[in-house]
Amino acid sequence: MLIALDLRLDELSGIQPGLDILQDLNKQGIIVPVIILSGHKDKIELIKELQPYELFVQERIFLKKESKLAMFDKFVEDLLGAPKPSSQAVSRWQNLQEGAMPVFCFFRIDIQDHSRLVREYNIMDVDDTLDAFEEFVEEKIKAKSGQIWSWQGDGGLCAFNMPEGVQDAVYSAMEIIGGLNEFNINRNKNKIGVTEDIKIRIAIHCGHARYRHEKGRIHSEAVNFVSHLEARKAKTNSICISGEALKELPERSKLKFEKDPELFENKEIFHLITK
Repeated sequence: MLIALDLRLDELSGIQPGLDILQDLNKQGIIVPVIILSGHKDKIELIKELQPYELFVQERIFLKKESKLAMFDKFVEDLLGAPKPSSQAVSRWQNLQEGAMPVFCFFRIDIQDHSRLVREYNIMDVDDTLDAFEEFVEEKIKAKSGQIWSWQGDGGLCAFNMPEGVQDAVYSAMEIIGGLNEFNINRNKNKIGVTEDIKIRIAIHCGHARYRHEKGRIHSEAVNFVSHLEARKAKTNSICISGEALKELPERSKLKFEKDPELFENKEIFHLITK
């Protein structure tokens, strides 16, 4: 048995029948996998508090309204046959211990004008756009053995292991920027989400952070800096990188960036040359 709860509904009462079924099963000592569709983390956490059993949370699926059942069937098929992460990807992280404080490459990405999109569009269309975007980003990040450490709907913090981390982060950023046009075209073609093209900002920086298995609790000066860099200096559909991170790139890759004439928080920063 598999139960799906669609948290795109505005009220928890909309999924109450599913919760009632789960409660009845729980009384019988039966635990079933639960898939949460298109749910924001605040709603998911509320469900977890209400229900005493483990949930299989799939936050990133987005459903086209005209073909929910077909796409849901495909999702279940993909889920049951999902490949395991490659041994190379696992090996980059498996030796990290709780409390270790290595150098990471931090990658911060954000959708530009998110607040305006929320004001101007139906919330379900915005949610669908955010879900599709997170899935799009996650695919690119994982392809280079990176991890998403936190996600706030319109963007998040990713991390890559050194010493190749900066190269992997820049490659992922280029893949995201290069694929953004196709992402927007496919979304509009399939009538998923908002009707305008989304634009993004990306910042990259490297520095120490104390590693925790609960990655949402990881904080450091480097994490704060990359967040500030993305919000205040990154340009539309481009990459802003710190001088510390740029030093880790091959010489020919460094030529793709130009120095900002001003320091930012006492650090040199560089922008991707887009001309």
